[in-house]
Amino acid sequence: MLQTLIAWLNGTREYNMGVAIYRIIGEDYKLKILFEKGYNLYNNFRLQEELKRICDEEKKKLQKQVELHVGVIKVTDKILSSFKNKNNGKPPVKLPAMGGYGETEKIEENKAESIPNTALYEAARNEALIVYKETMNKRALLFNMVPSDYTEPNKGDLVLARQPLALEVLRGSIEYSKLFDKADYVKKHGKLPEAYDSEDDGIAELQDHEVKQALDNARKAFNKLKGREQTAERVALMQKHQDKILKLEERWRCLKQPK
Repeated sequence: MLQTLIAWLNGTREYNMGVAIYRIIGEDYKLKILFEKGYNLYNNFRLQEELKRICDEEKKKLQKQVELHVGVIKVTDKILSSFKNKNNGKPPVKLPAMGGYGETEKIEENKAESIPNTALYEAARNEALIVYKETMNKRALLFNMVPSDYTEPNKGDLVLARQPLALEVLRGSIEYSKLFDKADYVKKHGKLPEAYDSEDDGIAELQDHEVKQALDNARKAFNKLKGREQTAERVALMQKHQDKILKLEERWRCLKQPK
């Protein structure tokens, strides 16, 4: 919903759309009644001010959630590092289940649901879920643009006001369907439908003096992608670079060994 609100604030700020957004996220009942009475200069000004305030508050909440999430990741990394140090660099040993009720069924279920490329699948699925949630938010807005007393819901001017949002919902539905299909393909095959051919990485054609530069370039490309939003395509490209880095490191080690 925050993305929809930001899009409205950055767009033409159409009054009826703003009223529909406030009807969902606004908490002041009196203001809802005021905005429902229709457009005038005061109502339009007050609506924009209220939605700006809500947007700023939601951004602050989101920032706090991000900071908390980053803090949890850092603490977890420290705990794992301490375990590895105590075990001479080895990860902590996972103990087997103690035979509680249902444990066997859970193990068999996990085996059946094993995914060949979990990181790529999660990225593809998250990408689909983001579009799905955005579309469902717009769909809720569309329903809220119908008059609350359901009088003349298909009046000409109301239909025209709902038309752009209805088309966005339709386009979003088509997009998230395709993205979920892509995620299902990744879950089954462990790669994107248009995945690269790992054999064709150009390493075999490199001259000896070109290996170090190619290794540095691959590392830079990997690190550049690591700091960006992890879409399915970027995760697949990172895995490609990672695979290339491992091959180049092996060849570079061989070149450095005394003959």
